Amino acid sequence: MKKQWQMVLAALLLATGSLYAGKGKIRVAADQEGAYIYVDGKKKAMTGEGFTSILLEEGEYTIKVVKPKDKYMGYIAQKRVFVGEDTSTKMSLKLQLDAIVVEKIWDKTFGGKKYDVANSIAQSQDGGFVVAGYTSSKGAGKSDIWIVNIDKDGNKIWDKTFGGKSIDEANTIIQSQDGGFVVVGFTLSKGAGKSDIWIVKIDKDGNKIWDKTFGGEKWDKANAIIQSQDGGFVVAGYTESKGVGKRDAWIVKIDKDGNKIWDKTFGGKSIDEAISIIQSQDGGFVVAGYTGSKGAWIVKIDKDGNKVWDKTLGGEKWDKANAITQSQDGGFVVAGYTESKGAGGKDIWIVKIDKDGNKIWDKTFGGKDYDKANTIIQSQDGGFIVVGFTLSKGAGSYDAWIVKIDKDGNKIWDKTFGGKKWDEANTIIHAQDGGFVVAGYTESKGAGEKDAWLIKIKDTK
Repeated sequence: MKKQWQMVLAALLLATGSLYAGKGKIRVAADQEGAYIYVDGKKKAMTGEGFTSILLEEGEYTIKVVKPKDKYMGYIAQKRVFVGEDTSTKMSLKLQLDAIVVEKIWDKTFGGKKYDVANSIAQSQDGGFVVAGYTSSKGAGKSDIWIVNIDKDGNKIWDKTFGGKSIDEANTIIQSQDGGFVVVGFTLSKGAGKSDIWIVKIDKDGNKIWDKTFGGEKWDKANAIIQSQDGGFVVAGYTESKGVGKRDAWIVKIDKDGNKIWDKTFGGKSIDEAISIIQSQDGGFVVAGYTGSKGAWIVKIDKDGNKVWDKTLGGEKWDKANAITQSQDGGFVVAGYTESKGAGGKDIWIVKIDKDGNKIWDKTFGGKDYDKANTIIQSQDGGFIVVGFTLSKGAGSYDAWIVKIDKDGNKIWDKTFGGKKWDEANTIIHAQDGGFVVAGYTESKGAGEKDAWLIKIKDTK
């Protein structure tokens, strides 16, 4: 009998964890080639030398292995089973194969008694992170730009506020080539108009090196900043002080010291805004946002800010692009939300376009309520990770929602974080030591009405 066990085996490889992928592999091994493997009565494969793998959706199946002639057959699946001189065997089993486990490594809240939010996060050269957003719990005014430096385990090293007597907020932070950081957002405390773009350059310890405002008499705001290949920076946002419409998308190019090189407006008679910007492989830039007259809007510009092409995406209702990333094949993937399609009032919307802006595929994720994507990044396996919030699932009102998709837009896993109140993920980055760090806010925990919230996660098989 022992010899027979050694001769013939089939194995279901199990993984543990709280979150599983939609597909798994059953690995079957037989004592000789040519055994037929049936799943729910349908022939799926024939055994060869060693293990034979079958890819199945997670679920309940009847697995039947039929040997030619009268050879012995057996397998292990959750429990050891041996079948003697029978030509087949079957068992009903639930696949938990090649399971992807999403593990929370740590989560931290930062804030005081009032409203405190993390809008952006960057990895620092020492392995820690620098977070940017705003605080109304401390500082000089109603809200101040707030920068928090934490170590790799989420423990605060230092924090700094920048602002005046009014409202000042940071929307994006990046690490610059010199090891410091550049923060961009808007200020009502200084500048030429009602609100101005505000860029603050700090060193690795949070000390201000320089700051610049850009704007006119009306409302002007920056949503994103990147460092360009020439060492300068490019800012994306909107302006109501110049352009042709009520609000125009506004791109500003500055040198490494914050001096303006050029600026360009894009838009029509309605409301238009640039929310995200990346530098493309050809040295130009691609901007994602929305146009009030058309929907989600992608604009490709050259290195000097001249428009190469622009595309609108969407339907008859309100559709918006909040983030863009370049894919490994040279195209782009856009994330935001749509009201024109999907299951609910608003759904997370992911659109893949080629290098010329032509749509390749699009996917929606969501339920009956309101679901939105704020950021998308490409993962090391060629897929993408999207963060935002969901009102359709989770524990509370809004929950932070993370969705992992493959290169073709198919969902691999999704995970919600939150409590009974409003919780939202604004951004996500890769961590040097593996995994991801998510930044946003929580009303369900922490010290005040709204706290900055950071979560470190890792997905493993």
